[in-house]
Amino acid sequence: MFQSRRQRKLKNSLSLLLKVLLVVAVLVKLFDWDIKEFFSGAAEDKTEIKTLIEEKDTLTIPLVKADSPLIEAQKSEVAVNPTPNSASIYIFNKTGLDKIVVSHVENTFFTNYKVKAGGSVNKSRLLNGDLSSSASTEVVCVGSTDYSFYTNSQQLITCKLHLFFDTYNKNTGTKLQALSQSYSVSGVGFTDAEALKVALRKIHL
Repeated sequence: MFQSRRQRKLKNSLSLLLKVLLVVAVLVKLFDWDIKEFFSGAAEDKTEIKTLIEEKDTLTIPLVKADSPLIEAQKSEVAVNPTPNSASIYIFNKTGLDKIVVSHVENTFFTNYKVKAGGSVNKSRLLNGDLSSSASTEVVCVGSTDYSFYTNSQQLITCKLHLFFDTYNKNTGTKLQALSQSYSVSGVGFTDAEALKVALRKIHL
């Protein structure tokens, strides 16, 4: 009877141990599967990200050549359709564009226009009516000026100024009479600059 009790006790212990081992085995297997699944998923994510980066790095953007039909068409459109309600003014003295006279003409006759500065222009061609080198504006004003200074008997300086300019619609080439003028004026001052300023004041609408 004593041995039978010991056998039952041993049997119960072995049964409990087997159950514990079985639970441990199941847990180890599950844990091992989760670890593998985690690293497998991370590896797939890394591969996908790397693929996206490589695709981005190899992305090419088509370039439009400078002489392509699209660029040429845009250039032609700008040349044919100057900026509305805009003007460019080219008035030359003996050495080149006369900025002082240009500024006065702009502020006197072209207050209703947005005046755009022109780039490199051909003086002789502009004065002969060829507006191709002028800025892309609705109207183009072209003219010339000449002024000289001398001292009078009162030791004051007199400026004699001659100015003419014609204005054209660049789209049609039509001359705009209201914005085409000719002047011969004089001004007196203590300096050349003052005498010129007085003479310019006499050129107005």
